[in-house]
Amino acid sequence: ELRLSLKNWQRFYTVYFLNHLKMAGENVTTVDVNELPLPRLTQIKQELDTQVEIFGSSLQQLKIAQKKYGDSKECVERMQNMKEGNSLLVPLTDSVSFKR
Repeated sequence: ELRLSLKNWQRFYTVYFLNHLKMAGENVTTVDVNELPLPRLTQIKQELDTQVEIFGSSLQQLKIAQKKYGDSKECVERMQNMKEGNSLLVPLTDSVSFKR
């Protein structure tokens, strides 16, 4: 779980949203977090928590894809080194393979 002090959180929030807005091509206006009302800060925190969860989930999905890619690469390398006529089980999914 990500924990930030108020000062660090303010810095993170400012940098993150300024970069986000710049990438979107929007005009950027800065706001002092100390001037925002508590309900708005709570809303911003919830939005950031949601984004952190999404980023974490995306990272997990990327790690799974990376593992599958590595497994596939290893299978291709083994197939290239095999002598003609040898049989090989090639995985189609996690539970289905075919014999080559």
